[in-house]
Amino acid sequence: MKQKIKKWTLRLTVTGLFIAGLLLILILNPILTYANKTTHKTFTIYHNTKLDPLLTSQLDNANDLLKTSEFYNDKLNLDICLNDGSKYTRLIEIIGGRQFARGFYDKVVLFGNANFKENYVELQGYKWNLTQLLAHEMTHCLQFAKFGFWKSKPIANIDNWKWEGYAEYIARQNTNQKDLIKNLDRLNQSDKIVGNNI
Repeated sequence: MKQKIKKWTLRLTVTGLFIAGLLLILILNPILTYANKTTHKTFTIYHNTKLDPLLTSQLDNANDLLKTSEFYNDKLNLDICLNDGSKYTRLIEIIGGRQFARGFYDKVVLFGNANFKENYVELQGYKWNLTQLLAHEMTHCLQFAKFGFWKSKPIANIDNWKWEGYAEYIARQNTNQKDLIKNLDRLNQSDKIVGNNI
Protein backbone atom coordinates (compact mmCIF):
# COMPACT_ATOMS: atom_id res chain seq x y z
CA MET A 1 0.00 0.00 0.00
CA LYS A 2 2.79 2.43 0.90
CA GLN A 3 4.42 1.72 -2.44
CA LYS A 4 1.21 2.67 -4.29
CA ILE A 5 0.88 5.91 -2.30
CA LYS A 6 4.49 6.83 -3.11
CA LYS A 7 3.92 6.04 -6.78
CA TRP A 8 0.75 8.19 -6.96
CA THR A 9 2.39 11.00 -5.01
CA LEU A 10 5.29 10.99 -7.46
CA ARG A 11 2.92 10.96 -10.45
CA LEU A 12 0.85 13.84 -9.08
CA THR A 13 3.99 15.86 -8.27
CA VAL A 14 5.43 15.34 -11.76
CA THR A 15 2.08 16.21 -13.35
CA GLY A 16 1.79 19.35 -11.19
CA LEU A 17 5.32 20.45 -12.08
CA PHE A 18 4.65 19.82 -15.76
CA ILE A 19 1.46 21.92 -15.69
CA ALA A 20 3.20 24.72 -13.73
CA GLY A 21 6.08 24.69 -16.23
CA LEU A 22 3.69 24.81 -19.18
CA LEU A 23 1.81 27.69 -17.58
CA LEU A 24 5.07 29.59 -16.99
CA ILE A 25 6.09 29.07 -20.63
CA LEU A 26 2.73 30.47 -21.79
CA ILE A 27 2.96 33.48 -19.47
CA LEU A 28 6.50 34.37 -20.51
CA ASN A 29 5.88 33.81 -24.24
CA PRO A 30 2.69 35.59 -25.32
CA ILE A 31 3.48 34.93 -29.00
CA LEU A 32 2.26 31.37 -28.40
CA THR A 33 -1.30 32.70 -28.11
CA TYR A 34 -1.23 35.65 -30.53
CA ALA A 35 -1.30 35.69 -34.32
CA ASN A 36 0.87 38.80 -34.78
CA LYS A 37 3.82 40.57 -33.25
CA THR A 38 4.88 44.12 -34.11
CA THR A 39 8.00 45.89 -32.85
CA HIS A 40 8.09 49.62 -32.13
CA LYS A 41 11.25 51.01 -30.53
CA THR A 42 11.62 49.08 -27.24
CA PHE A 43 8.08 47.68 -27.38
CA THR A 44 6.88 44.39 -28.78
CA ILE A 45 3.14 44.53 -29.38
CA TYR A 46 1.22 41.26 -29.50
CA HIS A 47 -2.10 41.38 -31.33
CA ASN A 48 -4.55 39.26 -33.33
CA THR A 49 -6.23 41.97 -35.38
CA LYS A 50 -4.72 44.73 -37.49
CA LEU A 51 -2.72 47.08 -35.29
CA ASP A 52 -4.08 50.61 -34.96
CA PRO A 53 -1.23 53.02 -35.84
CA LEU A 54 -2.34 55.39 -33.06
CA LEU A 55 -1.11 52.90 -30.46
CA THR A 56 2.54 53.60 -31.27
CA SER A 57 2.16 57.32 -30.49
CA GLN A 58 0.34 56.44 -27.24
CA LEU A 59 3.22 54.13 -26.32
CA ASP A 60 5.68 56.94 -27.05
CA ASN A 61 3.66 59.34 -24.87
CA ALA A 62 3.52 56.78 -22.06
CA ASN A 63 7.27 56.29 -22.39
CA ASP A 64 7.76 60.06 -22.07
CA LEU A 65 5.88 59.92 -18.77
CA LEU A 66 8.14 57.07 -17.63
CA LYS A 67 11.22 59.23 -18.18
CA THR A 68 10.23 61.20 -15.06
CA SER A 69 10.90 58.10 -12.94
CA GLU A 70 14.28 57.59 -11.30
CA PHE A 71 13.85 53.91 -12.22
CA TYR A 72 13.63 54.68 -15.94
CA ASN A 73 15.68 52.33 -18.09
CA ASP A 74 15.80 53.08 -21.81
CA LYS A 75 17.15 49.56 -22.45
CA LEU A 76 14.12 47.82 -20.95
CA ASN A 77 12.09 46.05 -23.64
CA LEU A 78 8.42 45.67 -22.82
CA ASP A 79 5.77 43.35 -24.24
CA ILE A 80 2.37 44.98 -24.80
CA CYS A 81 -0.41 42.38 -24.98
CA LEU A 82 -3.68 43.60 -26.47
CA ASN A 83 -7.13 42.32 -25.64
CA ASP A 84 -8.23 41.46 -29.18
CA GLY A 85 -9.23 37.82 -29.06
CA SER A 86 -6.16 36.10 -27.63
CA LYS A 87 -6.49 33.56 -24.83
CA TYR A 88 -3.46 35.19 -23.19
CA THR A 89 -5.45 38.02 -21.63
CA ARG A 90 -7.98 35.55 -20.23
CA LEU A 91 -5.17 33.41 -18.76
CA ILE A 92 -3.58 36.40 -17.01
CA GLU A 93 -7.01 37.55 -15.81
CA ILE A 94 -7.70 34.12 -14.27
CA ILE A 95 -4.35 34.21 -12.46
CA GLY A 96 -4.35 37.84 -11.32
CA GLY A 97 -7.95 39.00 -11.34
CA ARG A 98 -9.92 41.40 -13.50
CA GLN A 99 -8.83 45.00 -13.90
CA PHE A 100 -8.18 47.52 -16.68
CA ALA A 101 -4.63 46.25 -17.23
CA ARG A 102 -1.78 44.50 -15.47
CA GLY A 103 1.94 45.19 -15.53
CA PHE A 104 4.34 42.47 -14.39
CA TYR A 105 7.89 41.40 -15.21
CA ASP A 106 8.30 42.92 -18.72
CA LYS A 107 4.65 42.58 -19.75
CA VAL A 108 1.74 45.01 -19.93
CA VAL A 109 -1.57 43.24 -20.53
CA LEU A 110 -4.70 45.23 -21.44
CA PHE A 111 -7.97 43.61 -20.31
CA GLY A 112 -10.43 46.31 -21.25
CA ASN A 113 -11.49 47.28 -24.75
CA ALA A 114 -9.12 49.89 -26.15
CA ASN A 115 -10.32 52.86 -28.17
CA PHE A 116 -7.10 54.18 -29.69
CA LYS A 117 -8.76 57.13 -31.44
CA GLU A 118 -10.26 58.47 -28.21
CA ASN A 119 -7.28 57.28 -26.10
CA TYR A 120 -9.10 55.23 -23.47
CA VAL A 121 -9.65 51.68 -22.27
CA GLU A 122 -13.16 50.70 -21.28
CA LEU A 123 -14.06 47.96 -18.82
CA GLN A 124 -17.61 47.33 -17.65
CA GLY A 125 -18.74 50.82 -18.68
CA TYR A 126 -15.85 52.67 -17.01
CA LYS A 127 -13.07 54.41 -18.95
CA TRP A 128 -9.41 54.99 -18.16
CA ASN A 129 -7.02 57.19 -20.16
CA LEU A 130 -5.02 54.72 -22.27
CA THR A 131 -1.71 56.62 -22.25
CA GLN A 132 -1.80 57.02 -18.48
CA LEU A 133 -2.87 53.40 -18.00
CA LEU A 134 0.06 52.22 -20.11
CA ALA A 135 2.45 54.46 -18.14
CA HIS A 136 1.03 53.16 -14.85
CA GLU A 137 1.51 49.51 -15.80
CA MET A 138 4.91 50.17 -17.40
CA THR A 139 5.98 51.73 -14.09
CA HIS A 140 5.28 48.39 -12.40
CA CYS A 141 7.63 46.80 -14.94
CA LEU A 142 10.27 49.41 -14.07
CA GLN A 143 9.77 48.64 -10.38
CA PHE A 144 10.23 44.93 -11.08
CA ALA A 145 13.37 45.57 -13.16
CA LYS A 146 14.82 47.75 -10.37
CA PHE A 147 13.98 45.62 -7.33
CA GLY A 148 13.84 42.09 -8.77
CA PHE A 149 11.43 39.22 -8.21
CA TRP A 150 11.84 38.84 -4.43
CA LYS A 151 11.52 42.55 -3.62
CA SER A 152 8.54 43.29 -5.87
CA LYS A 153 4.81 42.82 -5.42
CA PRO A 154 3.18 40.37 -4.90
CA ILE A 155 6.14 38.46 -3.39
CA ALA A 156 7.39 41.33 -1.23
CA ASN A 157 5.05 42.76 1.36
CA ILE A 158 4.95 46.32 -0.01
CA ASP A 159 2.06 48.53 0.99
CA ASN A 160 -0.32 49.27 -1.88
CA TRP A 161 -0.04 53.00 -1.30
CA LYS A 162 3.69 52.76 -2.07
CA TRP A 163 3.54 50.32 -4.99
CA GLU A 164 0.43 51.71 -6.68
CA GLY A 165 0.98 55.28 -5.49
CA TYR A 166 4.33 55.50 -7.22
CA ALA A 167 2.84 54.20 -10.48
CA GLU A 168 0.02 56.74 -10.21
CA TYR A 169 2.49 59.53 -9.50
CA ILE A 170 4.45 58.74 -12.67
CA ALA A 171 1.40 58.18 -14.88
CA ARG A 172 -0.62 61.24 -13.91
CA GLN A 173 1.45 64.24 -14.91
CA ASN A 174 -1.32 66.56 -16.14
CA THR A 175 -1.52 69.74 -14.08
CA ASN A 176 -4.99 68.84 -12.83
CA GLN A 177 -3.73 65.40 -11.70
CA LYS A 178 -0.70 66.29 -9.59
CA ASP A 179 -2.53 65.67 -6.30
CA LEU A 180 -1.38 62.16 -5.34
CA ILE A 181 -4.00 61.69 -2.61
CA LYS A 182 -6.85 62.41 -5.04
CA ASN A 183 -5.26 60.06 -7.57
CA LEU A 184 -5.08 57.24 -5.03
CA ASP A 185 -8.69 57.87 -4.03
CA ARG A 186 -9.70 57.59 -7.72
CA LEU A 187 -7.69 54.37 -8.07
CA ASN A 188 -9.26 52.83 -4.96
CA GLN A 189 -12.73 53.86 -6.14
CA SER A 190 -12.21 52.26 -9.57
CA ASP A 191 -10.92 49.06 -7.93
CA LYS A 192 -14.08 48.90 -5.81
CA ILE A 193 -16.33 49.51 -8.80
CA VAL A 194 -14.62 46.91 -11.00
CA GLY A 195 -14.32 44.45 -8.11
CA ASN A 196 -18.04 44.69 -7.33
CA ASN A 197 -19.01 44.09 -10.97
CA ILE A 198 -17.06 40.87 -11.49
